[in-house]
Amino acid sequence: MEPFPVYDRTAARRAARRSGNIAGLFVLTALVLSFLCGLFIPLLLSFFGKIDLNADRFGLSQTGYDLLNMALYIFFLSPSILLGLLLRRPFPLLRSQNRPMPRRVLLPAILAGMGVCMTANLLANAVYSFFTNIGINPYSPEPATLTWPGLLIALLSVVVLPALLEELLFRGYVLQVLRPHGELNALLLSSLLFGLLHGNVIQIPFAFVSGLAFGYLTLRTGNIWAGVLLHALNNAYATLSDYGPLFFRDENLQNGYSTVLYVLMLLAGCVSVWYLYSRTDFFNGLSNNSGPVLSAGERTKAVWSAPMVIVTLAMLTLYAIYVAASTWEPAQLNLLPLAGLLRGYGLC
Repeated sequence: MEPFPVYDRTAARRAARRSGNIAGLFVLTALVLSFLCGLFIPLLLSFFGKIDLNADRFGLSQTGYDLLNMALYIFFLSPSILLGLLLRRPFPLLRSQNRPMPRRVLLPAILAGMGVCMTANLLANAVYSFFTNIGINPYSPEPATLTWPGLLIALLSVVVLPALLEELLFRGYVLQVLRPHGELNALLLSSLLFGLLHGNVIQIPFAFVSGLAFGYLTLRTGNIWAGVLLHALNNAYATLSDYGPLFFRDENLQNGYSTVLYVLMLLAGCVSVWYLYSRTDFFNGLSNNSGPVLSAGERTKAVWSAPMVIVTLAMLTLYAIYVAASTWEPAQLNLLPLAGLLRGYGLC
């Protein structure tokens, strides 16, 4: 005999599926708008004579092209965040809902997160080597012109905006919508959606692992700000590494600069993980307990089987295959003529 009435169990399953549908809808909206913005906005600007679709960078200066990228990025992510308000979801966690984490734990937690991101770089490099060996050359985000104004634009468009908008969407909405159905479940699904939305097969595993770090910080602190800071630091590391020639003219110094940054972040992360594991309860904070009505497995099944979750995961997977196929040398395909507009943000 079931310990709870069938009605309660059915209602719990429906609630879990509804949360899954809402989370999937947020991400699917961003994916669809990325295509629409990348296609119709350039066509509209071309119609009014503002850009030339056949010219390099659409006939814009590097600064103009970077600003266009930034505008498109805002256009296709912001509606998903506004959708949360239209669905009357609670606004993303901007204040701590848990007991504030001690200051002695917060800094090591962020440094540990950087260590996770540095380790994920090794995974990305291994994936890159595999795909290049079979003739697929997935493109990487291209830095802006190596000038001081270009660096300032990159810091805004690659560091500040993604840290704010992506954390609001994935950790502020998606993670929080799924959280009542098990923290571990919410962390895994939100990180998978975050990784797949990047599209590029090199960035998908890196973004998934990084998303786990961003999400874990959010769950442990009860707000998105630690994750925003970690996200910004990770993107800042990548940006400053790309802009090494701006600081050092000697090529050896440029390579040494990037290597030193990487090693320092990795060592700081390792020391911080040791400190958090041995001196605090930081790694004892997640639970997949989803309440007394359904078991964790039942509620996980209900969330992952939600129609919008299935559709979104399928669309994102096809998108990643589409991007990889367009860079497969034997096929010599040119499937993404406008995809360069989104490359600077790793979402294509």
